[in-house]
Amino acid sequence: EKENLGTAGSISLIKENFEDPIIVMNADVLTKIDFEKLLNFHTQNESDATMVVNHNEFQIPYGVIDLTNNNQIISISEKPLKKYYVNAGIYILSPKILHLLPKEKYLDMPNFFNLLLEKKYKINAYVLKEFWLDVGNLNEFQKAQRDWQ
Repeated sequence: EKENLGTAGSISLIKENFEDPIIVMNADVLTKIDFEKLLNFHTQNESDATMVVNHNEFQIPYGVIDLTNNNQIISISEKPLKKYYVNAGIYILSPKILHLLPKEKYLDMPNFFNLLLEKKYKINAYVLKEFWLDVGNLNEFQKAQRDWQ
């Protein structure tokens, strides 16, 4: 890249044509994912794109209050546990969608997946069960240094 194109945008620099799906992974991810199992999931589900997702939860340390527009309390949830699926930074892309990538323009993967959703392509989520860690921040990087020695 001469300038930052984002994860999806940088794929547009690849000159060769693919017959098989490609795996794309963020550089700051450590994982023990079984890539063969992931690729089989993508193929068996006839996916145009697959995003690996990881289950994430966090406890809000306060009572959460829901209000009406008139500031009347509707409900109170004391220190609720919020559960989400988060993007794990690992993707499989089928060759038939690669033409949608703008040539040498910035595009991150979430925006590319939103484009695929708008165009009604078949997108699946592969729920990660193996070890995964995003070492993009200092605390997680230090944890990785301890855990991976």
